[in-house]
Amino acid sequence: MYLLQEFERNGASPEAWNNIKQVHLPKPNKGKRARDGATDAASMRPICILSVWFRIHASARFKSTSVKRWLDTWWPAEAYGGRRCKSIDDALLQIQYHAEQGKYIGAFDYSLAFDMVDPKIALEIFKHLDMPPGWSRLLNGLWTNQHRLVQYDQECSPSCENVTRSLPQGDPWSMAAMTAVLLPPIRSITQTLPGTQTVTFGDDRTVICDTVASCMEATQHWNMWSATLGLKENPNKEQFYHQTARGRAEFIQHNVNPEKITESPKILGSCLKGTTARKPTADEISRVNKAVRAAQSCALLPLPPGQKMSFLAAVAVSKAAFGWHAYVPPRDTFKKFQKAVKLSMWDHKFADVNLSTILRGHAVDIFFRIASNRLVCLYRQCAKRVFVPQQWNQHKRFKNTTLKFADWIGWKASANWTFQNPFVRKNL
Repeated sequence: MYLLQEFERNGASPEAWNNIKQVHLPKPNKGKRARDGATDAASMRPICILSVWFRIHASARFKSTSVKRWLDTWWPAEAYGGRRCKSIDDALLQIQYHAEQGKYIGAFDYSLAFDMVDPKIALEIFKHLDMPPGWSRLLNGLWTNQHRLVQYDQECSPSCENVTRSLPQGDPWSMAAMTAVLLPPIRSITQTLPGTQTVTFGDDRTVICDTVASCMEATQHWNMWSATLGLKENPNKEQFYHQTARGRAEFIQHNVNPEKITESPKILGSCLKGTTARKPTADEISRVNKAVRAAQSCALLPLPPGQKMSFLAAVAVSKAAFGWHAYVPPRDTFKKFQKAVKLSMWDHKFADVNLSTILRGHAVDIFFRIASNRLVCLYRQCAKRVFVPQQWNQHKRFKNTTLKFADWIGWKASANWTFQNPFVRKNL
């Protein structure tokens, strides 16, 4: 501990910390060559694996009270991810709520965002935000002098690549750096476009506007700032949405490419089309199938059932429970998944279903996890006054989705936006 404190005090770190292994994860359904299944290098996601000692130090420091106080002085309310109670679910719920109020939505993403960010710009912004000098010098020594060993599959480059202009994905500080770099455009939009809301998660940005004209202004604003910061917009991921056909037609009148206007937007990996008439999308089914395979793998672990349940909750259930905000999936969507979960724990075919569910625990109950994610996020958003649903009948889709999820875990509406459970002596 004393040694790590000395590193911070002097703003210096061991040279070995600059040695980074860069591995590559293929992006799903992208860059596959038909004739031999080879993957295009541009369709790989580079992940940096840093020194274990640095990761321990950086994670502990980032979670410390002193860093939390410093982040509180500047972290924008619009930015999600990288902080406690600022999850991707919170961001999705806010976007869904406003989309169903008839707002105009624009969603944007960068190409290779972390690779395009100049660490010197991020560190200068950190300095402007009064980051303690020791931390700044420590990060400067690491980020501006990286020695990366590039690895793919079982092959590794014979020598290091010197990298000076890229944020290492895998560093706990990188998400804060990305948020700091986007802080000027976030503040600029808030000041120059009143009524326009911005939601960011890393480099993913969503604007929520009252009119299509203000949505176009916000789009131009982001394009201008992206060019200023040296970041490259990904035109293939640009989306524009309004819940009505008339609203979507307005985008065309403002010369938006019709291919970018959608009635089923996919934002932050989640489909925000919420009608009960639709079926689960191909991406949603694929995500559940991946969770099934993860659960089957967990069942093969040489561990006692209790530890298998912990792995299931963290790896498989989290994947299957993600993204169900605007749409309540049919319960049979998870039939194979529930069967896979049972493989990790002895389950007699004549056992009581409810008792077996209790013994496995809430953490691996897919229906409890989905419903509680939604309700906890809604409660948290209302408590923070991020948004507060008003008239009960004005929010038909949002209300109906909330009612169905609440019913999954035994909560019934006792009054407008008030829920009650017969076994809990408290209203929600």
